[in-house]
Amino acid sequence: TSDLLEKVPEAKRNLAAVSFSGQMMGCCPINKNGEPLFNAIIWSDQRAYKEKELLKKIITDEIAYKKTGNVVCANYLAAKIMWLKNNFPDVYKNTYKFLQAKDYIAYILTGEVFTDYSDATGTNLFDLNTKTWNDEIINAADILKDKLPEPMPSTTIIGNVKKELAEKICLPTGIPVVIGGGDGPCATVGAGATAPNSCYNVFGSSSWTSVTTSKPLFDKSMRIFILNHLDPELYMAVGTMQSA
Repeated sequence: TSDLLEKVPEAKRNLAAVSFSGQMMGCCPINKNGEPLFNAIIWSDQRAYKEKELLKKIITDEIAYKKTGNVVCANYLAAKIMWLKNNFPDVYKNTYKFLQAKDYIAYILTGEVFTDYSDATGTNLFDLNTKTWNDEIINAADILKDKLPEPMPSTTIIGNVKKELAEKICLPTGIPVVIGGGDGPCATVGAGATAPNSCYNVFGSSSWTSVTTSKPLFDKSMRIFILNHLDPELYMAVGTMQSA
């Protein structure tokens, strides 16, 4: 982006804001100086399967699904933080915040630490009903709540690009930064599924079908999972196949 803006500087006049679509369900620990403390653990990483089983002994899939829209899963942030705490306790101890990919970039640009509702719903820690971190699950995972960033609606302006950084990457000084959302919820908006009962399908190396709803659409068999839409008042009911 900075290369393109450097070549076509007049395009900067049309920029209204900076925002993000980022890979979900990761684990990026940073210290108070904003320095990464560990290689990012990506969404598909299953190393925390033992921690997932430990968590399920305290928080059943039924409880987790009712509160978060997701069963307990090794892909999600809760189990990954537990794994780091068990295997790299110094990393856990020195972590200021556990971020998602886009949240880290937003922090670099603004110095502000937040996440959004859509990414938060991919953590096993976020309560769909209250739009806050769920204390019961956090306590069961033995995680310090202070290590989680404050969740905000995806459309929230969290700050402005730092002046020295704006000049370096060819952005207008003071341009606002919107926290944005996870890649799946962003794809939902891109596909036009922005109103209740609209849906779309992605078919590639994996596949999912998503329906936009006005309230969480719980499945009695817990076969689908639920994410917050970029519109903070909407939700996504998602059925997925990891090998399509």
